[in-house]
Amino acid sequence: MLNTLLMNTLGPFVVWKGTKLNAGAPLRQISDEECMAEMPDDLIQAAHGFDQLRFRSIGSAVLEAPDCDTFCRLFWHDDLKIVAVCMSANNGTEQLGYVEFSQYFSDGTTLEVSNNPLPQPYTVPIKTNYRFPKLMDPADLLAIFLRLRTQYEKNAKRVDFDVENGLEVIQQHMAEESNALLEKGFVKPDIDENHMRALTFYGALCLTYRSVAPWRNLIGYLSERKSQKALQVA
Repeated sequence: MLNTLLMNTLGPFVVWKGTKLNAGAPLRQISDEECMAEMPDDLIQAAHGFDQLRFRSIGSAVLEAPDCDTFCRLFWHDDLKIVAVCMSANNGTEQLGYVEFSQYFSDGTTLEVSNNPLPQPYTVPIKTNYRFPKLMDPADLLAIFLRLRTQYEKNAKRVDFDVENGLEVIQQHMAEESNALLEKGFVKPDIDENHMRALTFYGALCLTYRSVAPWRNLIGYLSERKSQKALQVA
């Protein structure tokens, strides 16, 4: 109880002073074997599930940051034209892993479907994210993604993923997302030598309250409900 109270009162100031967000930092390419060695067991199983769904691996990388290393393995489906990723972030005390399918569109937006257990820390207009954290099988997530993509295509055309330069494309989109966060007032304009941007106090408030109880549970519930409603009309 005391810890929750401290996080809700002092947490935003701690986050404001000590947290920076990626503004397009380069991804360091690693082998698939190195990447999978950093993944929890459920993501290793998910990677095998991609093989059964006829996805092929197109590269692995790590995004290194002072407070957290993020490992990702990319997959591509030649027929469905879908990029997927197994993502694992480790800050030394806890590990977060999830599977995500994504599609870029001609209007500059991205559709994402994942089983991320946590809601997105920020909402930006260039990204539409749907979460189904109870689904562990990539086949179930893929079926949902295909339904939602069909609905999304009514307003914009698909843009094929550049498979040969996949890591560079992801890095570019991370920079675009950082610029979108800047426009919303979440981060400051200056980019440091590590390709990171400092949070504004408003950004620190939003990040904190999406990460601590009781707000995290409420925001997570609303995020899941939004996803379920989108699926109902797809």
